[in-house]
Amino acid sequence: MPASPSEPSAFVDAVTTAIIRRVDHYAELVDAAKADGRLERAEEIMLLDRFEHYTADVLDRYPPPGPRNRESLAFVHLYRERDDDTSAEDRCRALLAALMAAEVESRGPLRLTQAQNGRLAAILERIGAACGKEGLLLHAALAFERAAGIYLLLSDNAGRDRCLYERTRFRQKSTGPGLPKALLAVSWTLCGYGYKPYRLLAWVAIQLVVFSLGVALTVPGSVWHGIYLSVTNYLDPQGSDELSATAQMLLVTESYVSAVSLSVFFALLVHRWFRI
Repeated sequence: MPASPSEPSAFVDAVTTAIIRRVDHYAELVDAAKADGRLERAEEIMLLDRFEHYTADVLDRYPPPGPRNRESLAFVHLYRERDDDTSAEDRCRALLAALMAAEVESRGPLRLTQAQNGRLAAILERIGAACGKEGLLLHAALAFERAAGIYLLLSDNAGRDRCLYERTRFRQKSTGPGLPKALLAVSWTLCGYGYKPYRLLAWVAIQLVVFSLGVALTVPGSVWHGIYLSVTNYLDPQGSDELSATAQMLLVTESYVSAVSLSVFFALLVHRWFRI
């Protein structure tokens, strides 16, 4: 007798059991790696390799017997949020099971409908945020990367940018101190890793204020003349031999800073608008 739409089929039950068994073993590896209270990046990378192996094993061993239910996701029972009073260990295992189930569901041989893809992407976003809170930073990045891939299929550019931003943010958090982390921090501060180009306008305003004050204090005449000279120079660089060496240096520096800032801003804007 076939299972009702609200009840998991025998196939879903079998795959769920397979996922839970692998997650139980995988969670032990995660707990061992977090024995000192923090999961190091190198350890988490190795764990994700094992996670991929388990996921591929489930996909290889359990081919679906027939078409999927078009009304809902197959492993919706694994995606349910846990109560706040759930222990940290059970919460972590539930998150890992949900992430593996989402991987199996999205990469399985049976295609999802557009509505199912949308629901799965939202679930992956929730899983990613929860993994981040549990200190599983690269697991969170993986969840957001998978969600971004689904949003690409749905032509949802805003959702994809949101997920790629979160993916990069968690990758930055997992990166140890050094030049790569510093560069990511600068990218986040200036333009949100390239996914929030309008943030650059705030820095353009700060540059204008700083250079306007500097030029106004070093050029002869009224303060407003110095401000006018700085603002016009920012948009259309113009030299002047009548100014002091300090004022000329400020104007030249301003022209280079404005060229870089505006070029990056418009490049990111074109990419955002036209997806080039």
